[in-house]
Parts: sequence; structure tokens; C-alpha cells
Amino acid sequence: MSYVSSRRHIVGSLLALVGVCACLAGIADQYWLVVVGGLYVVGYFATPKPRAAAVIAVAPHSPDAIAYFLASLVERVRREVEPTLLTRVLNVVTSINEVLPVLARGTMQMDDTSFAVRQIATEYLPTALDAYLGISRRDRMRRRSRDERTPHEILQEQLVILDEKMRDVVLSVQRNDLQSVLDNGRFLKTRFSTPTSADAIQQYTAAR
Repeated sequence: MSYVSSRRHIVGSLLALVGVCACLAGIADQYWLVVVGGLYVVGYFATPKPRAAAVIAVAPHSPDAIAYFLASLVERVRREVEPTLLTRVLNVVTSINEVLPVLARGTMQMDDTSFAVRQIATEYLPTALDAYLGISRRDRMRRRSRDERTPHEILQEQLVILDEKMRDVVLSVQRNDLQSVLDNGRFLKTRFSTPTSADAIQQYTAAR
């Protein structure tokens, strides 16, 4: 609600108008400005503040809240990660946003898959990306030894697997293939319930 249309301003203005009328009637013509201003102030502050409109809190793990969280995550990393990684991240985010509302409305059998997808969205992705962004751009492509993968390769491999598996989940949901949904959910829970690529990247950072 704007200030001009607020109840406190309207009440203050009405009392000020009473003061103007009193001044015109000769009751307080000598101090009309003080009277009018004083009445406005009295009316404004004597009127109770309107109650704040009730805000509907979005559950921390609701599909809408997760979609907002992922949009913020993408904006944060968009200019910080290499294009190949960003493409995979965007693919995963698109799949999560497409499938999570359906899983959230599904039967109890889908709870494990729904939980795994939420974990990926709120824990795995941000943890892995934050660990990766903690490494300088030069070191992301550097091997500590000939047989060791670079941080970029570690994260790329994980995102490729995650992207492909999330696409499978989307297809399973579209086909209403419950068994496939459950199988994919078990894979996601086993492979991504802990931030494995983030751990590998953090170990790389700690050993430098």
C-alpha cells in the first residue's frame, strides 16, 4: 500500500482538514499552520499501523523453492565455470525443474527418488561447484601427476553421468514407468547422495 493511500495518511489529512475549517471559522486563525500540522501528526500517529499481509512461506524443499535456489546458483556460476561445465549444469537444472514437481505429487514409492533429486539440487550441485570455484582457473586444468585427472575432468565426468541419469528420470516419468523411476532413484541416491566429485576436488586443493 502506498503512503498516499494509507489509512494513517487519510486519517491525518481528515484531521488536518478539520483544522483548516476551524481556522476559516476564526477559531485558530492566528496559529493555523501549527494547528493544521499538529492535527495531521496526531491523526497519523494515533492510527494503528496496518497489519503486515500474511506471507505464505515456501517450504525449503518445495519444487518452487528449489527452482529459485537453482536459478540463483546458475547465475552465480554462469561466468565462473567453463562453457562445457555450464552446459551440463543447465541440463541438470532443467531436468530437476521438470521432474521434481511430478515426483512431489507422486506416491510414497517415489519418495526415495524425490529425495535423491532434492539432495542433488540442494547439496550435491552447490557443494561440487563451490569446491571447483575455489580452484584458480589455471589449476583447474592442471594434473598433479601423469595418472591423475584434473579438477575439470573430475567435475565434467560427474556432471555427464548426472545429466544422463536425470534425463533418464525425466523419460521414466513421462512414460509413467514406475519401475524405471525407482531404479534411477536408487542409482542417484547411491552415486550422488554424497558430493563425491566435491570431495575429490577438495582433496586436490588440500594436497597442492
